[in-house]
Amino acid sequence: MNMSIPRARNLKRTVTLEFAFSIVLLSLMFFGIAGTLSYRESWVYLLGITIASLYIVLYLLKHSPELLELTLAAK
Repeated sequence: MNMSIPRARNLKRTVTLEFAFSIVLLSLMFFGIAGTLSYRESWVYLLGITIASLYIVLYLLKHSPELLELTLAAK
C-alpha cells in the first residue's frame, strides 16, 4: 500500500500547489468582493477553512495517500 518515493513527492507537490491556489482564490473572492483587506469576518473564515483543510490534507497524506490521489484525479 505504500507509494513509491517519486510518486509520493509528486503527490505532495500537487497537493501543495492546489492548496495554495485555493487559498489565493478564496482570498481574491472574499476581499475582492469586500473591496478592502480590513474585513475581519473574511480573515476569520479564511483562517478557519485553511486550518480545517490543512488538517484533512495532512491526515490523508499520512494515512491514505491513495485516497488523496484518487480525489485529485476525480476533477
